[in-house]
Amino acid sequence: MSHGGVLDVVTTNPDIPTSFITDSGSAIPIANTLEILGTNGVTTTGSGSTVSVTGLNATAGINAAGATVGVASFDSADFTVTTGFVSLLQDPGILTINTISANGARNFTIAAGPGITITPDINTITINSTGAAGYTDVGISSLLVLNNGYFVTAASTQTLPASPLQGSSIEIVCDTVDTVVVLANAGQTIRIGTTVTATAGTATSTVRGNALTLVYRAATASWIQNSAPQGIWDLI
Repeated sequence: MSHGGVLDVVTTNPDIPTSFITDSGSAIPIANTLEILGTNGVTTTGSGSTVSVTGLNATAGINAAGATVGVASFDSADFTVTTGFVSLLQDPGILTINTISANGARNFTIAAGPGITITPDINTITINSTGAAGYTDVGISSLLVLNNGYFVTAASTQTLPASPLQGSSIEIVCDTVDTVVVLANAGQTIRIGTTVTATAGTATSTVRGNALTLVYRAATASWIQNSAPQGIWDLI
């Protein structure tokens, strides 16, 4: 030690750090300079005697590559992010009925099959079976409507629907002593038990009280009596 001043000698416990320990490895200053750098969503700034470390806000991108690595990121097709605040593009809990959105993949569609109606309302989806719930009196030749029932009251030809779906049904009750003809549409047949009509054939009744309940099978294009028919029908 000199009487002119103090000479500091670096020992095993120096007053000035010579090594900085991190979670992974250590850093040694070079020429008394230590770099503190940010990456993956973290930035650093220095001013005076202060070093500030800042994390970026959450971001939204069209895919993972379009978002900032290292921070919470959200698909921009579903979310918006403003200064780190995340919002859904659509209101939560909404199920869209019988429509498809522009992107086609974000909504569900509940479609009514044969004999089913779907009625959407606020907080409610009503699903009903139509079956042959409505019976109509008919006294002239007609083209029948799917999933309906008919009381035929006069001599006439009742033509089965042209484009039925699997499981579609028709019910026919003859309330006349006159001849009632049930005509299969183009490409269709009518089957009662083991007996089947020709393509576009007919089932004919001449007895009041005869009835048919027909269900359509798409694979065979057949209207099939699904229970014992009432009375005798002539199939041609």
